[in-house]
Amino acid sequence: MLQDITLLRSETFDAYVAGAPNCLVLVFRQGCPNCQVLMAVIDRCRARWPRLALAGIDADQSPDLMQEAGVTKVPTVLVYRNGVPSARKAGVMSPSELMALVASGSAPVV
Repeated sequence: MLQDITLLRSETFDAYVAGAPNCLVLVFRQGCPNCQVLMAVIDRCRARWPRLALAGIDADQSPDLMQEAGVTKVPTVLVYRNGVPSARKAGVMSPSELMALVASGSAPVV
């Protein structure tokens, strides 16, 4: 599990995403090998994003939120810019792919 990640639920999601100019949300399942790999990639890259809020949705604990976000596969990374979805990608990514996804969906302050 990622360190210092905020786990979101339906009642906290909108406020959290709206409160951060740039936000990365990882949709994952505990015990999912691909989710674990992507968490490690995020951990390696996060130092480059000092102003990026990082949150997670546990698909097993919050299936309603997963459905609300339109996510059908884990792991999925969602990027929000000023509370609006701006980029998404499902599956495992390399650090460079993750960096490009975040850069494509984030405001320039990242």
